[in-house]
Amino acid sequence: VARVRGVEFRRCGQRRAMGRYPFHWHMLSYTSADSAGFGGGDYLGAVDPQDHFLEESSFSESENRAVTIHASCGVKVDKVHAVDIKGHAFFLEDGSEHSNTISNCSAMKVRDPGLENRIKLHDRMASGFWLTNPDNTIVNNIGSDCSGRGLWNSFAAHCFGQSRNADVEPAYIVVRQFDDNVGHSNAAEGIMTDDVVVDEAGNLGGLRYLQRYDPPGQEFVFFMRRNKVWKNTRGGYRNRVMSAQYIDWVAADNDGRDFRGSTFGPGKMSGALLVGT
Repeated sequence: VARVRGVEFRRCGQRRAMGRYPFHWHMLSYTSADSAGFGGGDYLGAVDPQDHFLEESSFSESENRAVTIHASCGVKVDKVHAVDIKGHAFFLEDGSEHSNTISNCSAMKVRDPGLENRIKLHDRMASGFWLTNPDNTIVNNIGSDCSGRGLWNSFAAHCFGQSRNADVEPAYIVVRQFDDNVGHSNAAEGIMTDDVVVDEAGNLGGLRYLQRYDPPGQEFVFFMRRNKVWKNTRGGYRNRVMSAQYIDWVAADNDGRDFRGSTFGPGKMSGALLVGT
C-alpha cells in the first residue's frame, strides 16, 4: 500500500541510476522477465487506487525523473507538480501500464540530463509527460518549459523492459481519455503522438519505423478533447496516427505549424481555434 499526500520531494532521484527515482511504482501488475529477457509478463491485476495514490505533492531539483509508473496499473496521481527535473518527469516505463490516472499535474523546467547521464536515449528530448500506453486517463495536466515536448504519446507496437513479454500492444489500443491538457513554451512540440520507442536503448522510430498509432476498427476512432498548445518552438501538435478526432482544441503563437503530421483514415478536427500570429 502506498498512500501519499502532501509531501515535498526535493533533490531526490539519483543521476543515471536505473530505478532510483523520487517516486516509483515498480512491477505491481506483471511478473518480471529474467536478466536475459525471458519469461515474465503475466498479468497480476490492477491495484486499488484507494491504496495506491500520490496527491497534492511536489518534486523539485531531481536528477532522475519525478514520478515513474513501471508495469503497474490502477494507480492515481493527482495535483502533483514537478519543477526542475532531469529526464522525463512523469514517466510510464515499459508500455504495459494501463488503467492509471494522471490528473491536474504540472511539469516545468524539464531538461535533458546530458549524454553521459541519460537512462534512455529519448531522454535527450526530456518531456513533461512520457506516455507509452493509451489506456490511461490523462486529464488537465500541463507540460511547459521542457527541452522536449510538454506531453509525448509514444505508443509502440510492443512493450519493453522487465514487462517486455506482456501481452500488450500499445499501438493497437484505443485512448481511454486524453482531455484538457496543455503544452506550452516547450523547445519542441506542445503535444505529440509520434516518434515511438523501438528498442530497449530508447531509440526512436525513423524512416525504417514509420509506425502509426492504429487502434483497429472504426468503432475505435480515438478522441482527444479541449487540449491547448501555445508558444512552442517546433509547432503545437504533431501526430502519426490512423483515425483520430480532435475536438475543441486551441493552438496559438506557435513557431511553425499549429498542427502537422500524417493521419490516415477518417481524421476529423472540429471546434478548433487557431491563432495564426
